[in-house]
Amino acid sequence: MYTLLFYSPMGEVPPTGEALADACAAFPGLTWDAPPESSYLPGRWRDPATGATALIDLGEAPLERDDLHPAKAYSVWRPLPLVLQIPLAGPHWHAAEVLRHVDGLLAALPGCRALDTEDVPDETGPGPWDRPRAIASWERQREARIADLAIPRLARAASVRLWRWRRERAAGQAARPDLLWPEGLVLHERSTNRAVSAAWWADTAKPLALPPVELLLTAQPPGCIPVASLAIGDVQVLPQGGGIALMPRPLPPVQPVTGYSALLDEDWAD
Repeated sequence: MYTLLFYSPMGEVPPTGEALADACAAFPGLTWDAPPESSYLPGRWRDPATGATALIDLGEAPLERDDLHPAKAYSVWRPLPLVLQIPLAGPHWHAAEVLRHVDGLLAALPGCRALDTEDVPDETGPGPWDRPRAIASWERQREARIADLAIPRLARAASVRLWRWRRERAAGQAARPDLLWPEGLVLHERSTNRAVSAAWWADTAKPLALPPVELLLTAQPPGCIPVASLAIGDVQVLPQGGGIALMPRPLPPVQPVTGYSALLDEDWAD
């Protein structure tokens, strides 16, 4: 896990537990796994659009106190009972989505800072919040974790296009309800151990908002079609998600899908 610890200035009154809980509302839809009045609140957050996840611990877990190995102390910073963790798996934009909300969390806690446990600037403690640096640190830690694993890779450009599609898909559905708006998927091409972006055209008789993906899966006829092989012609580019409006049309011969399997976001990297 990528871990952020939080600190407040030693000379100032630290935020209360209630203030910390309120600040965590920067993560919309955060679910606490304990009653609000509990002294220890473990929380889980998942972004319904992109799939990014994080764990948040507020307070001290009774069974995890370690008096023999106390947390690193700094002369001018007081540790807060708040820890955020991001899985070291999946595309880089999972971390980007989580760390974007850390901006809001810190804005709700004036003067407080976050410390990446694997990127301590110096002995004085946490430095000013730097989200690009935090994302780069997450990527380094993820690469170290998966270095010896045969994790399928999706090209970074294709991954970023998928990220945009997921973020803007709901707005597209609201703006163009006449189109089918499929999810952005990732498949494993087993013969090459490559990750491939894909989408599902559930009903080829209906217009489709075609995501910027590499592979199109169809039900009738069953199979898959490389998007590059579609004779699309003049297209209407959709302002949401970077896709195009695809009208029903004769399709090229489909290919079998037996060489592919579905991947969860935790099963591939970019």
